[in-house]
Amino acid sequence: MQRPTKQYDEANAVHLTGNELGDGLSFNKLWDKAKQYAKDHFSGKDDAGKDREFPITSNGHRVRIPVKGIKHTLEFAKTKDDIYAVIALPQLLERAYWDKNAESHKKRTNIDHVEIYYASLKIGNNNYVAEMVVFVEKGGKEKMELSSLRSFHHQKIEGPEDQ
Repeated sequence: MQRPTKQYDEANAVHLTGNELGDGLSFNKLWDKAKQYAKDHFSGKDDAGKDREFPITSNGHRVRIPVKGIKHTLEFAKTKDDIYAVIALPQLLERAYWDKNAESHKKRTNIDHVEIYYASLKIGNNNYVAEMVVFVEKGGKEKMELSSLRSFHHQKIEGPEDQ
């Protein structure tokens, strides 16, 4: 039986309180803190000088999260929950389920295709399904990078408490 990938799944959801970066912050202050948090915790190189990579447990792939992707995602943030979703990216990737492959819509010649993944996210009492787009470079799965994140978004899904 194939697991539905676009449905909120409480048992596998990444949980955030909505206070991880501080209480009562303005949108702009929260945006700045999220960008810095992401740069410090999951972009760039690790202590050994290797690219930080995060596993997708469902298929064993490993993915990099570039700084440009974090900034690009934050540019599309309209709510504080949009911003908080960014700090959950490593956990979302870890719990993500593959949905489909698609052609790269960018004119980047080094990209073979994109892979679409979904994961459940709960921020406070709000349930979401996060969609993540991963670029796969020519040369194989060892060259996977979370896209510029332009297509990363989450949709509010009604949970049992909303019905």
